[in-house]
Amino acid sequence: MEERQTPVKVVDAIMGSGKTTGMFKLMGDGFSRDNKKYFYVSLFNSEVGDGNTKELGRVHKELPYMEFKMPQNRGQGKKENIKDLMKRGYNIATTHASFRSFDKEAIDIMVEKGYTLVIDESLDCITKYDNLKVFDLNLLIGMNYISVSEIDGKLSWTGDDIKEEDTTFYDVMKLCRTESLYKYGDDLIMWEYPPLLLKMLEDVYVITYLFEGSIMCSWMDKNGILYEKLPHSKLGLRPEYEIKQSIKENLELLKSNGLQSIRQEQSSKEHQFSSGWYKRNCVKDGSKDKDKQPIPETEMMVRMRKVIESSISRTKSSNRCMFWTTFKDYQKGLSGKGYKQKPRDGLDPFLACNTKATNDYRDHTLCVYSVNVFKTPIEVNYLKSRGIEFDNDLYSLSEMIQFIFRGSIRKGEHMKLLVFSERMEKLLLEWLEE
Repeated sequence: MEERQTPVKVVDAIMGSGKTTGMFKLMGDGFSRDNKKYFYVSLFNSEVGDGNTKELGRVHKELPYMEFKMPQNRGQGKKENIKDLMKRGYNIATTHASFRSFDKEAIDIMVEKGYTLVIDESLDCITKYDNLKVFDLNLLIGMNYISVSEIDGKLSWTGDDIKEEDTTFYDVMKLCRTESLYKYGDDLIMWEYPPLLLKMLEDVYVITYLFEGSIMCSWMDKNGILYEKLPHSKLGLRPEYEIKQSIKENLELLKSNGLQSIRQEQSSKEHQFSSGWYKRNCVKDGSKDKDKQPIPETEMMVRMRKVIESSISRTKSSNRCMFWTTFKDYQKGLSGKGYKQKPRDGLDPFLACNTKATNDYRDHTLCVYSVNVFKTPIEVNYLKSRGIEFDNDLYSLSEMIQFIFRGSIRKGEHMKLLVFSERMEKLLLEWLEE
């Protein structure tokens, strides 16, 4: 199949602008007017439904006449059911996880049937691949089953077909055929989302915010996939300046003497409170010494916990109206008085720092953000080795904004925010003034 020339259309708009609602209207119009077929992909079952439990998602409730099908796992994973539904021409809604499993056959069916692909939130298109060791790769190369491109390290399957799905290298063969595996350096294998699909489909939409700070944008640049920003007027979106003005009027950034003391102890603030900093200054939950005895917490953990407890006390908040985050390995150790326990008939105050799209915390008026976020160095360095510079600051900003928008600020209501990292706080303030 020939590669298309139409750029991917990116709906790059802030949370609260109505971009998903606008996209649903565009989909509904395309279906009603031109009988277009849509394949809608989202991170969450709440958007796309669950084929196994039959629970409907938002897309089914807002576009019932399009009769979106929810793929089911019938013993071979959802991928085979997706292929069958596409062959029959249904509108389909599924998660990022199911979409990532596409093989060459699924790609060919989607292209042949002329689907319009709508991706809600950027895909994580690059990651380290752990199911093929370099020793086994060299073995396959020596047996002429795989060749490695001298240009970009791409692995190509050159041997006979492997028929049995339970054999060790069956998945490797399938991934090679979708141009998904690359050798990086001497001992790493990287997985990429197959670029074939976005290169071949005529109509692809991506709904996101701060797209240039995503791995998906860098992956598209690496693979020569063009994109263009869709004008907000086409979807009737609320202007960003209005939303930012509401944030500036309602977001109260808290100060803390205890936090300031911690900040001042390190001359370089760039990586303070990053995952690497946590490893050097804190103890992971459940850590034990060589005698299998619990490792005591560090003084830094005690001080950080006191900062959070103090912010709750000063703002007269409780575990019922606050939410906070840290890296998952340190959650228990940093949980303290006033926010350690889940309130009766309430929500757990702790949220993973990569949480997106949940509205459950929209009435919570205190947010504590204790992390300094960076993309995994392996992915960033891999892109750099391919001539692509990844914007870590824009990525970090995007992750933080997504998190704090879980709280009452998303409704245009007052919310207090404590940001541990000086770098992250600076990124937020600069963004608000843009």
